[in-house]
Amino acid sequence: MRILGISDGMTGGAALIDNGRIIYAIHEERLIRAKMATGFPRASICKVLEDTHTTPDEIDAIAVATVNEFFREQAVPYEGWFVREQSRLKEVLLSASSHVTRVLGGTPVLQRSYYGVKSLLGRARRQTMEQRLREDWQFTCPIKFIDHHFAHACSAYFTAGADEATVVTMDGAGDYSSSRVYSVKEGHFHQLCNIDSFNSIGNYYGYITHICGFRAHKHEGKITGLAAYGKPIYADLLRRFVGYEDGGTVNKGQVFYWAAVNAIEEALPSSFKTEDLAASIQQVLEEATCAYIRHWTKETACRDLVLAGGVFANVKLNQRIHELETVQSLFIHPGMGDEGLALGAAFA
Repeated sequence: MRILGISDGMTGGAALIDNGRIIYAIHEERLIRAKMATGFPRASICKVLEDTHTTPDEIDAIAVATVNEFFREQAVPYEGWFVREQSRLKEVLLSASSHVTRVLGGTPVLQRSYYGVKSLLGRARRQTMEQRLREDWQFTCPIKFIDHHFAHACSAYFTAGADEATVVTMDGAGDYSSSRVYSVKEGHFHQLCNIDSFNSIGNYYGYITHICGFRAHKHEGKITGLAAYGKPIYADLLRRFVGYEDGGTVNKGQVFYWAAVNAIEEALPSSFKTEDLAASIQQVLEEATCAYIRHWTKETACRDLVLAGGVFANVKLNQRIHELETVQSLFIHPGMGDEGLALGAAFA
């Protein structure tokens, strides 16, 4: 069975598997020369079919990563969060949500309203993408849209080589979630935990990336490196905004997007050093994520840990996780960020 996987998020692309074997995978950025290209990966789909000598009628199914997202007709370089010209509609929705949470907090009613609006936009994307695939390539096979975090989980589990594993995903956000925990045995996934995107610790790492003068959701690796030069003197301040509680990460500050950036900046002294702020968010991330993983590896009683999601691009965090007493073996998918989603969707 030949399955074509597609991702149109940041660092989108396409992948082909045949009876569970990876045949081909490529990212749009390599073909159009636009770093972290996001949008409909037309060039990647063409390249997969061309280089594998596969015709559209030979594809048995198409799996598209992420159910609810904005559709972009042309792939463009991903510029990160807080860039208004990237997608005006997306910026309007995010900014409106941030202003409301600053006043009222992240109540369940407000979260449901935000997700409801985004689901309408997601429906339009799904319809448009299916239309493009059927009209431009004449695909006749079933087309399925795969939950963002389930695609992350599948990308890691099906390449880890372990029959039984505790699988954890963690990123900024995708399909309204920022993290999932699965207990997996012989390919059967049992979801144990879901953390919604409002309580994302990955987003808080992004807020600090922006405050330090870099592009959020793009330059977080620079914060990881910068942290080595500072002291975590603002860790207590950041713990008032985000941390670990009762088996998950919690947005204690009850703020989101611009409201979160503004609230953190107001709490910081004007003379803060970026290296100290970087060291502080790195420490908070390590503490919260390690407590989270320690909790769930104890719950599953399975010490073989498999990880995916952009947060696990943080090598210092991964070292701390590897050192946990509840972790026996650790596998992190090499395309842990959204660059692994096309392959993960195909496996899903």
